[in-house]
Amino acid sequence: MDAAIGAAIIGGGAVIVAAILPLLRKHNGKKVETKDLPVPSNATVEGEGVAVAVAVGGSGNVINVHAKSTDKPARLEIVDVEILDPENGFPFADIKVRNVGDEPVYIKKILLEITHCFIPREYRSIHHSMQPITWEYDLLLSGGCELIEKSVSQVVKPKDTDRFAIRIAQKVSPPDLPILVRFNLSLLYDGEKDSKYEPALIALVPSTLEVYGSYTSECDEGLRIWNIEEINKFSTLPGKVSEAAREQFDAVSDAQ
Repeated sequence: MDAAIGAAIIGGGAVIVAAILPLLRKHNGKKVETKDLPVPSNATVEGEGVAVAVAVGGSGNVINVHAKSTDKPARLEIVDVEILDPENGFPFADIKVRNVGDEPVYIKKILLEITHCFIPREYRSIHHSMQPITWEYDLLLSGGCELIEKSVSQVVKPKDTDRFAIRIAQKVSPPDLPILVRFNLSLLYDGEKDSKYEPALIALVPSTLEVYGSYTSECDEGLRIWNIEEINKFSTLPGKVSEAAREQFDAVSDAQ
């Protein structure tokens, strides 16, 4: 008999021995059989990794030895999210995850909840020479507070980690005036379960519009000051700030 099964049965010794087997005694040197003890119609013994049904000899009753599962259900944790700013291109949300369960995690969607968005106003009389769009991106922001869903197909093995990234872009601002966004990031997995990353993330997102060059004829000082004031307000929002956004905040602060 397998050692694990034997251990489980021994662990339920009070049921198996006392309730099943007739007891024999010695009385005045003679072997005397005692009365049969009643056997429960359903007796259960639990043990890890065991699943056995033991027939009780002659009684027609069965002891069910059930497995007691120690497996943990799949559970996804977002370990970290970094906003990476390539020198030429759009920012990445670099997402690191971990499955702490004993079953695979199937990630279905990435959710971005945009809580704040600043779109700078063009303060210059500027003329651009446009060129075709060549950048690739995963999420295109509309320039407002919204919930954006991105369908994905990602599997994280039990007790394993994974890493993936999404590229964020927008086409609502002038070509060389990027927007600021603050958003919460969540991952939807295994149906309707979700894992949310905290704190909120703050990123500087350039426009998909590209130009060969431009020239400026005049500036509106009032609109320029308005942009500076709004950026300063945005810099006070709590969250994890990307390097490019931090540079923007510092540059505006130095310009005052």
